[in-house]
Amino acid sequence: MTLSPSDMEEEETHFVNVITTFRNYERYSLAANNRRRKDIYRLLLADQQVLGELGYKQKLDQVDDAIRANAEFLSLVVAEPQIFAVDLDSEGGDAGEDTSIQDGNERSGEQGYQHTHPHSNSHSHSSHTHDHTHDHGHDHGHDHSHRRRQKYKPTDFDMDKLRSTLKQFVRDWSEEGREEREACYEPMKDALVEHFSNVPIEERSEYRNKLRVLVPGSGLGRLAYDVARM
Repeated sequence: MTLSPSDMEEEETHFVNVITTFRNYERYSLAANNRRRKDIYRLLLADQQVLGELGYKQKLDQVDDAIRANAEFLSLVVAEPQIFAVDLDSEGGDAGEDTSIQDGNERSGEQGYQHTHPHSNSHSHSSHTHDHTHDHGHDHGHDHSHRRRQKYKPTDFDMDKLRSTLKQFVRDWSEEGREEREACYEPMKDALVEHFSNVPIEERSEYRNKLRVLVPGSGLGRLAYDVARM
């Protein structure tokens, strides 16, 4: 499948937006956790005391530590975006942290590419007796293949998707996610083995090389990886 220039530009824009979301995770998440601290002081003093006895403030400190650990991991994931042949500088400048996050009601796709500035400088000099109508039609419709884009501001929806991705990392690839992973994937792998149990043992090696298994919605690829290794 050959992508058109506009399709390629759309893909690159989406890629840069994803990187920007990853790099804004720490700032966004720490700010959200800090709002929880501030919300404590809106409660009645008696309720604040109960939360204090339960160690709620200490729990928030632990959440901060977890956020920083997640951010360190995510920074490694997007440390070398140029390996995907995307020049971040030409895609709207540094895709690093931004101090502001869009409200969740703003559509994440609308920040993609908006720099077409059609300067129609129609200088009409009609002074003096000489009718100098200098009609300079400077139509600067800069239709470059890599138009410079506005810096992307991740939305609440972007951050929700990123948190979901973090959970998938834990489930699919961490030791901590082993129990959930086995509960989800082992029944499917067992069913796959059962489905092809009628293939004679002596034919299985050759048959396996021809076998193709579709894994729809494969997330971060652990089930597909396990199936390929069976």
